[in-house]
Amino acid sequence: MNKLSLNLLLHHKLALFFLLVLFSWVLQFVSNEMIISDEVWYTTYGEQLSLEQIDGIIEWNATYWWFSYLITPIILLIKVLLITFSLIIGGILFDISLSFFKTIGIVLITEFIFLIPSAIQLTWFTFFENIHSLNDLISFTPWNVFYYINKEDVLEWFIYPLSLINFFEILFVSILTYLVRRVLIEKTEDQNKAFKIVAYGYGSGLVTWVVFITFLSIQYT
Repeated sequence: MNKLSLNLLLHHKLALFFLLVLFSWVLQFVSNEMIISDEVWYTTYGEQLSLEQIDGIIEWNATYWWFSYLITPIILLIKVLLITFSLIIGGILFDISLSFFKTIGIVLITEFIFLIPSAIQLTWFTFFENIHSLNDLISFTPWNVFYYINKEDVLEWFIYPLSLINFFEILFVSILTYLVRRVLIEKTEDQNKAFKIVAYGYGSGLVTWVVFITFLSIQYT
């Protein structure tokens, strides 16, 4: 990606956000309408819930189908803003002032990476394998280290931290670092600071989030 095309993308942040939301909606639609049938719900929860309860879930989804589409842009906006602020804080730690608008622009560009795993899952279960339960969809993550580990040997609270060790998370950090160096760091600055900003900013935020989720998992267990 050359400097000119990158700058053009960064100047259309609202369009980037709408595209991110639109692609997320498309994946949700394919999942809800083509992958997850009523039979999948019965198979998934047949041993845990009564038929009446499962019917209630299906009815709720049919009535309030719009809710998941409504909440998607809210969640994406919060995530993008949190990552943006974490990078800005990382810059402050190394005496580098990062532009909020440029930072949120590169975060929006990089966030598209996390749509790829969902697209792969839906493609797989649309063309190559039938889905029997929601667990089939959730557990199909061949890009994840946890996918190749014997699940019985892992404590339940340790599942989420392991799930973050995956190809797309590494790709996200790599491209984010590249864009921070290419867009946000002046040529006169130490270019190695780009990695430090991402590591201390985004990395610290991610660790905090993992600790929070792990704490909730332990409490729930």
